[in-house]
Amino acid sequence: MEADGARLRTRPGGTISGPEQAGLVDLAAFLLINARLGRPTPMALTTSLQISYLNRPRPGLLRTHARMAKFGRRLCVVLAELRDEAGDLAASATVTYSVPPAAAGPGTG
Repeated sequence: MEADGARLRTRPGGTISGPEQAGLVDLAAFLLINARLGRPTPMALTTSLQISYLNRPRPGLLRTHARMAKFGRRLCVVLAELRDEAGDLAASATVTYSVPPAAAGPGTG
């Protein structure tokens, strides 16, 4: 996933704020989980987000790479990395989502 860091909130000195970085990795995890489920799941909820800020990303293109560590029936764990325009690792995160059970279709039950 790519984001235009020039549009994100910054701290004094031009560093993209921590909440903006956390929001990007959370969004990447949400999109990955929904893609893996094969259906929109708006009630998939973040239950845990642990992020380590490693370098100061400057405004510019940001890339988030997310991969599934665990895809369970009720919990999904995603590992994500946020990189700046130069490809330097800015943050590393582990995001856990709670996934609601799929609704029963017609004729099931």
